[in-house]
Amino acid sequence: MSEKEEHKKKHGFLSFLHFTKKPKESKEEKEAKEKEKKEKKEKEKEKKRRSKRVSTSFDAKQNGTPVITTNPPQALLPKKNFDWQESTKRVINEERIESFPIAGDLPRLLKHLRITKELENGEYDVLFPTDDKEYQTNTAGDCFDLIKCITQILEGDEQTKRIEDEWNAVMSNDQDMSVQKTFLMRILSKVFVEEGKFKPSSPVINFLKGVNQKIIANSTLRLKMVCGTMPFKDSHPMFWEIVIVFQDKAYVIHYRKQESISKKPEEYFRFEWELRLVFNNELTQFSEVGMGVSTIEFDPLTKQETRKLVLETLKPICFADFTVTDIDKNEEE
Repeated sequence: MSEKEEHKKKHGFLSFLHFTKKPKESKEEKEAKEKEKKEKKEKEKEKKRRSKRVSTSFDAKQNGTPVITTNPPQALLPKKNFDWQESTKRVINEERIESFPIAGDLPRLLKHLRITKELENGEYDVLFPTDDKEYQTNTAGDCFDLIKCITQILEGDEQTKRIEDEWNAVMSNDQDMSVQKTFLMRILSKVFVEEGKFKPSSPVINFLKGVNQKIIANSTLRLKMVCGTMPFKDSHPMFWEIVIVFQDKAYVIHYRKQESISKKPEEYFRFEWELRLVFNNELTQFSEVGMGVSTIEFDPLTKQETRKLVLETLKPICFADFTVTDIDKNEEE
């Protein structure tokens, strides 16, 4: 096993944080890449000129964001000048917490989320969940364990005591949190509001904005744009893991898996992609956002033409250290 493979096996999801930078590209490589990019752009322009019956519709649930509707299979694509990174930044920096599906998403994501901190020896200390607790019921009380944990980490004892008092005064811990949305927002408002507005730098609010369905919407649209007509769907069972890593910066990383619509071995593929949100260590300033494919897997019987299509389609958004493997049937049984 190579040094890189050993590192990846040891750190799993977090291995990318310690990879060295790629060597600088030569002048020839840069020119070739620019040429390829220019040719691809021209092809896209020509393709759009030939398309017909394009209409713009607005979905109120997406805050009026334009969605281009075309003939199937490209049914829903963002508008031409869609900038997924800037759109994601605006979600964190500008949108109010009331518009986020916290009460609905937090319970179902609770058992798929963990908070870690890097130690001096390079290992990671798990801050949540604690004591190997497994969250199966996902009640309001279970969700408060997470909110209390992140408040303690980011804002200290005083704020933790405040939110604990407010929570215990109105919330039913043994009930589902999704039916207590009004109470939840009232608590967040009372604890984290300053002079009538949510503090833009509130680290707990930034954390809650970063761990739900809304924050991945723009990167999902970008994935659909890149894949075009290549048929894929969310993996079944659904795979969605979230890891929060505290180093010199704070990282909120979403891991998702997609798979081919066809289950036929000769047509099957699946891939894992990541959305990486980068904050300062205090989680008060959102600085960077990136996404990419980390792993592509095929059935051993997948046809070469399908393999070629998938690899060529996903290549523009693959991380430098992405892996391509065949699925080991023995490990999955």
